[in-house]
Amino acid sequence: MRFVLIVCAIGIHLSGFSGLDDADSLFRKKYIQDPAYIDDLTGKISFKLYTLNRTNSFTISDVGNNFESRYEPNVGSDLGLGVLYKWLKFGVSFARLGRNSPESTHGKTTRLDLQGHIFTKKVGADLSFRFYRGFYLSNPSSFNKDWKSGDKYPQRSDLRTVSIGASAYYVFNHEKFSLQSVYVQSEWQKKSAGSFFLGSSINTFAILADSAISPENFSNPSNQSKFFEEARMRSIAPLFGYSYTLVLSDHVFTNLTVSPGFALANTRLKEADGFLVYKKTNIIPRFGFRFGLGYNGPKFFGGFSAEYNYQEFKFNQGEGRFGHTRGQARVYIGYRFNW
Repeated sequence: MRFVLIVCAIGIHLSGFSGLDDADSLFRKKYIQDPAYIDDLTGKISFKLYTLNRTNSFTISDVGNNFESRYEPNVGSDLGLGVLYKWLKFGVSFARLGRNSPESTHGKTTRLDLQGHIFTKKVGADLSFRFYRGFYLSNPSSFNKDWKSGDKYPQRSDLRTVSIGASAYYVFNHEKFSLQSVYVQSEWQKKSAGSFFLGSSINTFAILADSAISPENFSNPSNQSKFFEEARMRSIAPLFGYSYTLVLSDHVFTNLTVSPGFALANTRLKEADGFLVYKKTNIIPRFGFRFGLGYNGPKFFGGFSAEYNYQEFKFNQGEGRFGHTRGQARVYIGYRFNW
């Protein structure tokens, strides 16, 4: 119950920022949304039921030897309920629908995954805190040629990851383009439109374990950084991308949002006794992706949406790579009431 209340409070607090759209503080003029392109539905109260499947995986690679270990959590889908009315937009997951794979073969993952999203008419923002414990190696055949489908996956119950992230961006063509229509459903995109957006993001990602978490083989075996048991990565990046909603018919739409780029990142590796064995700051690649497909009408609405973000951190003189993927996929159906 405590977890549910925390999520509700976060959702209500973040959604309150949508009230800032009444006036454009940058240009001191009344904000006008083109009604030929966007229908504002915030005056109706909406309820939606959704399933949510989250992703928080990572890879550790040895570039020189073309060697990669892939770690996945064994998580499943959650069932959630969302409410939309004027400035209030929030959703809370209240039931676990099981795991993606049996615990007997893939192990057990425990998690605390809190996420908040802001989609106003002109500004978008994302906040997240993720703690996961318990991973399995999803590519065991790369290590053991005798491994076959149906065998037990190698499991690391001691592996923990902590991920904290925040981003914000400004949508330039906000008079004709609506992110809320796709990812919140409080507006209705009537005609096809798109927009560039610009902002920034900051992220931190840590991997902790009770034993070595590096690959077993590295191009430079004398380097002590292959024996680390703790890895911490921090990054800051500009956000630049483009989002476009294609209206396929009066009620059916699809959206694609991409945000490629680079980040300034700091990587630190420590041994079990806490001794720092590697520390370096460099430029790394990053990529953000969102997709939506759905039906929007005066009363009924439904669809599918997904978002994923990827960053790749370097270590061991560039021979090592951490790849971190986080995201979620959602299927939803809802109904609007006149209020």
